[in-house]
Amino acid sequence: MIRPVLAVLVATLLYAEAEAQTYDDQPLRFAVQESLIDIAPDGILSVETVPDPYFPDRLQISLQLGPEATSWLAASTGVNIGYDMQVYLCGDLFTEPRIQEQISGGGVLLSGVDVPAADVHRLVAILRGDSACSASSK
Repeated sequence: MIRPVLAVLVATLLYAEAEAQTYDDQPLRFAVQESLIDIAPDGILSVETVPDPYFPDRLQISLQLGPEATSWLAASTGVNIGYDMQVYLCGDLFTEPRIQEQISGGGVLLSGVDVPAADVHRLVAILRGDSACSASSK
């Protein structure tokens, strides 16, 4: 009787470890309430840096998401207005904005007031697929 329980526990731990590895390797994750999506570089149509209008010495990351992520974002933001959305880059929480309205066009602007320009450029390279999360210094 102990053996099946132990097997389930080991399988669960192995699955959790594999899930964590997959997550750390994915450059972008959005999470709202119980829903989340991991987005690889091929799920991002375009990514670029743009000046932050409120902090002239800072940059923002402008993304245009692919169809799958755009659909998820529209559905998740539409039913979670007033809740916070967590945005992770390479496994680290980057920003946690409050959802004010449904985001339906797939365009996302990420800003981190305390993120130096050099780090923003590194993250853009990762989101483009030019570099890997594991190669970045967290």
